[in-house]
Amino acid sequence: MSLTATGYQSRLDRRRNIERTLGTLAALGVLYWLGINFTKSPSQFFQASLIGLSNGVLYALIALGYTLVYGIIELINFAHGDLFMLGGVFSANFITIWFGKDSSGAGAWAVLLLALLAVMTFCATINVGIERFAYRRLRRAPKLAPLITAVGVSFILQFIGLRWNGSGPKTWNSVLPKGAINIEGVRIPYTTLF
Repeated sequence: MSLTATGYQSRLDRRRNIERTLGTLAALGVLYWLGINFTKSPSQFFQASLIGLSNGVLYALIALGYTLVYGIIELINFAHGDLFMLGGVFSANFITIWFGKDSSGAGAWAVLLLALLAVMTFCATINVGIERFAYRRLRRAPKLAPLITAVGVSFILQFIGLRWNGSGPKTWNSVLPKGAINIEGVRIPYTTLF
């Protein structure tokens, strides 16, 4: 039994209506849940929202990098996040160890700008080296070869990061202004705003 064009269209319209209704109910349920949490503890609600927003911005930045890399060289670069990690370790070492900065001020802002330039140069150099020595030779290879190579490069960068920074968490000093803005019991550090 075959469906006619009008029968198929009516089934499609019914399905769209069900999807819209379920989507609307889900959105209303989330809004209701957010409203309850907001009325119970507004400061905790805004603090959690701020943490979620700052984490989301970081995830979006990394996803944008993945998208750009895939769009240009058509390779899922598993080493991309590890390069972010090495950039962070390099900047912490650059600011704290090389310059000994641990306070804010005009000199600290100059060191921060120098660190940004140095980190961009450092990460670009690593990326060019990885592309030249690992990925370029595999341009015309089957898709699995560059993918395995990307995983291998990721392991190498992780090993470098572990040797450089150690396996335990470290707290590095910041050159950004200390302090925060307090709005209705919500503390927003200047480092988060920057």
